[in-house]
Parts: sequence; structure tokens; C-alpha cells
Amino acid sequence: ERFPWADTTGQSMVIGADIDAILSAGYLADHLGWNPIGFYAGFDRLFTADGVTRDELVDAVWVDLDISHPEIASIGHHILAFDEGDAIEPHANSLNPNLLRGVTHESFSRKYPLGTLHLVTWLHGESPSPTATQKLLYWLPDSSWINAQSHRFRDNVRDWLFEWVPIESLTSSFEWTDTAYFEERVADELYPRIERTGFERGHGQVTSRHRGLDGYQCTFDDPTVVQEDLQSLVDLAAAVMEWDPFDIPDTLTETRGTRHWSYSYSTLRREYGDLDTFLDAEDVFSYAIPNRNTINYTTGIDLSAVGRER
Repeated sequence: ERFPWADTTGQSMVIGADIDAILSAGYLADHLGWNPIGFYAGFDRLFTADGVTRDELVDAVWVDLDISHPEIASIGHHILAFDEGDAIEPHANSLNPNLLRGVTHESFSRKYPLGTLHLVTWLHGESPSPTATQKLLYWLPDSSWINAQSHRFRDNVRDWLFEWVPIESLTSSFEWTDTAYFEERVADELYPRIERTGFERGHGQVTSRHRGLDGYQCTFDDPTVVQEDLQSLVDLAAAVMEWDPFDIPDTLTETRGTRHWSYSYSTLRREYGDLDTFLDAEDVFSYAIPNRNTINYTTGIDLSAVGRER
């Protein structure tokens, strides 16, 4: 009822810049016929397909992204509020599990520990009788399988997965993630297939318990540089998950903003009073609260400038 666009077929979408975004977009393209018209990458770079207008960007859903814009609908899972008193009206159209569950930076340990893929799968359902390889890939976004292992994040993953977003692929394999055999399947079966798309392995905050594996997030700052790799990743996900693949737009034009890193909450409070005043005064386009006392944010994304370099 609150987010009717989330169940609409044939939507346009702007996609984030990692494997969670690609998998989420692949799911939505297959299940709801959503069509990509651009990417938001590097936290400050908007890439749009030929002919895309400001109105089309405003009407699109921004996937695996949290956009602080009253006209834009987005699906993401960053921490967006410092405390319960923050109204953050520009996020009224943001489908975000932390907002829905009232998780703020004051309760940071309860932050949503899964991916956008899991949120949209919970909303719309998964394929019946998922295979073992499909379960492996389902666990990959945002290193969810590493979060689910026996360390400080496991109880939080269990809480979200079994109490809030139950997905059979994940609930049935939750205990499996904490085994050496699961890591062996990831390392020997899944990672080599992703490697062949051209993406290199990244480094996460936590490595796996048995083999010290990092997550494989396939992040990128410029989709035009990795266009063939992106299409290969889309095709791989479609082959594993038995989806119809979508096409990466042939030509993409960049519109750039400015990213501000590690701005302290204490300074924000001193200079602006509260988060809502800050977002309005700075005309913030997107932001995230990565830890208990800082905010990273982007300004200067001018949607009316789409189609010409800035």
C-alpha cells in the first residue's frame, strides 16, 4: 500500500554499482519486466542511456540505492536516520528495511545485514525448489553468507532472516553457511565463474571463518569501462538463476556530482541543528550513515543536466 510502484510491471530502473544491484536488477527484469536506463556509481556519478530525460529518471525506480529526493522511488538498505526524531522527508518514497523497522544509527548493531536482492525476493517470491548453486549465489550479495557465520553478525542475520524476511533459499541453508564445505563450494564453484566475467575479488570488513575468503562484490565506478564484464555478469546470474537476462545500455552519458566523506554528526548538529535541516540546506542527493558518528553524502547531481557532461 505504501509503495505501489514496487509491484508495477514494466518500470524503468537506475541500478547501483555492485553485484547486489546487478542481481536485484536481474530479478526485477525477469519477474516484473523492469528495464535499465542508467547506473548510479561511485556514489557521485550518474550514467544514463541515450535519450533519457529528467522526467524518466524521476519516474524510474533506483535499485540498490537510497536516493534523498522527494520525487524518486528507491530500494536500498543503508542506515539513513541518526535517531527516531529524524523525519527525512526526502526518503518518503524509499523502500528501506531499516526505515521500516525503525533501525537508526543509535541501534546500529541491528542494521539490515542482507542484500537488496533478498528484500525484493521476499516481496515477490523466489523460484520453487532452488538448486544448491542458486542458494550459493543468493547468499553472495553484500557478503551475506560471511555475515551469517559464527561471529558478531550471526545473531542479527538470524533475526532478520527468520523474523522479518524469510526466504526459503536462505533459511534452509543458514546453518550450511557456517561450514567448511559451504566455503569450498563458494571458492571452487562460484568464485571462478564470476572471475571469468572479468571482475576481480574485493575486500570486505570480515573474512570467512574457515578459509579466510573475502566477499566478491564486483563493485565499479564507471560502467562504460566494464560494460562487457557487466553484461557477462548479468548473463551469468541469469544462467544460474534461470532468468531472462537484460541488456546493458549500449551508450551511457555521465553526469557528475560531489561526494563528501566522513562528515561528523557532532559538526552537523552544531552547524545545522538536525539531519533534516542539513539535508535541505545542502541539497543532498544521496547519503549513508556508515558508522555511529559520520555521514557520507553527495551533492550536485543535477538531473536537468542529464545528456551533457558536467
